[in-house]
Amino acid sequence: MSLDYTALVLGRSTPAQIVARLYPDETDRPEFDTSGRLWVGDDRPRRGYTLFVAPRDGGHFDASLGSDGPWVARELPAHVSVEFALDKDRLDIVAAATLEKLARLLETGGEDVAFVQNGSLMLLRRCGGELKRYRASFWETLEPDEIPPMFRIPDATPSEQGH
Repeated sequence: MSLDYTALVLGRSTPAQIVARLYPDETDRPEFDTSGRLWVGDDRPRRGYTLFVAPRDGGHFDASLGSDGPWVARELPAHVSVEFALDKDRLDIVAAATLEKLARLLETGGEDVAFVQNGSLMLLRRCGGELKRYRASFWETLEPDEIPPMFRIPDATPSEQGH
């Protein structure tokens, strides 16, 4: 059994570009099976997860604008899905390793990112160049100090929902 974290990187990046951003040092990169649209890299020995990277044509999601904000349905544009299948027996290393890679995605690109932890969604959108957080379900229940540092960014306000 695994725990799953998924980052949906909105825009026209390719799996090759996303993998290069996640692993800028090629000698540190696991070998990826790239035989189809889905790229699979087994990084369990070093970081405790298997990585699945695939382009997607679009989709839909629902997100809340916080405890007092409305639910907003949004169409999801083309994006790359980056799924971390975490080995539950390697939790001693996997959490830090996964958060490091997710932070790299945010630092090395200007895209909006939808982050999903076991089905609980948090959308990170750039409004005027600044990341804003739309939280839902699991994320809504966390106290500020329980949120990983990379996600301690301002919540989107209701006026920013149309951005």
